[in-house]
Amino acid sequence: QLALLVGSSPVPDEVHHCLACSGCNDPQLCSLPDGAGFPAVGVCCNAYEGGVCVPECSTGTVLVANDRECVTECPTGLYNVNGVCENCAISCENGGTLVSDPNTCECQCGTIYGGSDCSECRCQNGGTCGSSDSGQCDCTDDYSGMFCETCSKQCQNGGTLNTDECSCACVEGFAGDNCGTECSSVTENCKECSGSPITCAACEDGYNITPEGTC
Repeated sequence: QLALLVGSSPVPDEVHHCLACSGCNDPQLCSLPDGAGFPAVGVCCNAYEGGVCVPECSTGTVLVANDRECVTECPTGLYNVNGVCENCAISCENGGTLVSDPNTCECQCGTIYGGSDCSECRCQNGGTCGSSDSGQCDCTDDYSGMFCETCSKQCQNGGTLNTDECSCACVEGFAGDNCGTECSSVTENCKECSGSPITCAACEDGYNITPEGTC
């Protein structure tokens, strides 16, 4: 049973503790269990949370759940989490701090960290975040830049750099990650070599490769 409005004041039903809300399509949305508080006069409820009828806030306002009221900005210490003023449950990692804006429950992360809680390392190409104090990624030998985004491999002995793959294409007679190994140093009279470890692939004219990999 719904209560009636007397003037502008709500009258709770003695048995069901209901409140007559103007404009509600479903009276059950205004029904509260025994002992619960009442929403504001004329405010329709959109959900039950923990046995409490929660008011539906208009555009531009947010809900203070404990007080069941709609405000334009969350009180100090509470954050707007999907339209409800709550304690921000995010724990910022790696030196991140909560954004001071009460309308945003987010972490402000250091340069090389990301994610909602600053737990994600943004380093690329095998780089690691290492110490958060450095503010820069610890990169492998072949990469550089704040996020290890730049290929810095140096090809030797006429090798050509493929920046997309960060690899060297070596000229005949040389091999290795940066073309730094001369094939003749692998075994005497070796003309072409490859692999890791590097082995002779072809010998100079007049020589053949033995089962042991020599010419």
